[in-house]
Amino acid sequence: MALSGCGSDDPAMGPHGTDTNDTEAVPSAPFSAGASRTCELVDGRVRVWGANLEGWQPEPRWLDLDASGAVELSCQGLGGCVVDAGGGVQCWDQDDGSTAVNVVAYDVSGAGGLSSAGGAACMLADEGLVCSVTSAGSHFSGLGLGLVVVESVVDPAAVDLGPFGGCAVDGAGDVWCFGESTLAQTGQVNASVPPTRIVGLPPMHDVAVGNAMACAWTDTGAAWCWGKQVGNLEFLPPSEVLADGVVEMAVASIASPVSQGYSWCALDADGAARCGGPDEAERPDVSSIQLTELQSGMDHMCGRGIQGGLWCWGWDVDAENVPADRQWSATPVDLLTWTD
Repeated sequence: MALSGCGSDDPAMGPHGTDTNDTEAVPSAPFSAGASRTCELVDGRVRVWGANLEGWQPEPRWLDLDASGAVELSCQGLGGCVVDAGGGVQCWDQDDGSTAVNVVAYDVSGAGGLSSAGGAACMLADEGLVCSVTSAGSHFSGLGLGLVVVESVVDPAAVDLGPFGGCAVDGAGDVWCFGESTLAQTGQVNASVPPTRIVGLPPMHDVAVGNAMACAWTDTGAAWCWGKQVGNLEFLPPSEVLADGVVEMAVASIASPVSQGYSWCALDADGAARCGGPDEAERPDVSSIQLTELQSGMDHMCGRGIQGGLWCWGWDVDAENVPADRQWSATPVDLLTWTD
């Protein structure tokens, strides 16, 4: 793998460029940060950085999946999902390098807002919040197995799945969490629970879910977070972390090797990101990059640069490290500068 220059003539490599002084956004491809990988959807093909069946991989790779017509992408664990404009969904649970394994295809009318994790995929659809759960051992099996409509979340406005649990916002702004119990405020540990409304929140606009912590924000940009910290099973009730300005958030266990805690990052309308966590001195610093969106995996986050680039920070963001020699980056690394 060689380091490439910006402005590649290869359209399959996606937009490059790192001039953050010019705020006019360049076209960008859909991307997603999964638990052990980062994925990008480019011209009907899926490119992946990170882990597969054989462990951590040092090079980006293209899957043989036919994703022509796909408009949304979501990574999870060792797999992911895509959805096209007509509601056609394809999910796979792993890959062996270039081949997507155990591909399942189904149609969901009006599907959008796709999010996947832990053997499950949820999306907003004409019928409401629709989820596909493939295994009784999944953290999301409390929703039911197969393709199910989550009736308790009425008129869904947003959904996000983390590695062990998920949350959705209904039409009234209530937040409902399910799966990993620390998100759902049930007092149980490692149990798969059905959607449970989170009390103590104002009406919310959207939600972001991490390992065992979640954040939601209002339509005026006030952000609230709840869940637990690493090594602490005590539930932390919802509390306001930012008073205004938030248009998007991401949550992951990306704090440094010193603090070992969960962190959140929030994006404002100007593309500026700010991060919070258990130890102010160890929080990621992404102030050097203007971003258009945020995504989080289990222990890393990524954002699309306004002037291009797919910037990631946290653990193993350059996809160069193996589990025995993991590295942590407090500053963003542009994955698009690494090519085969």
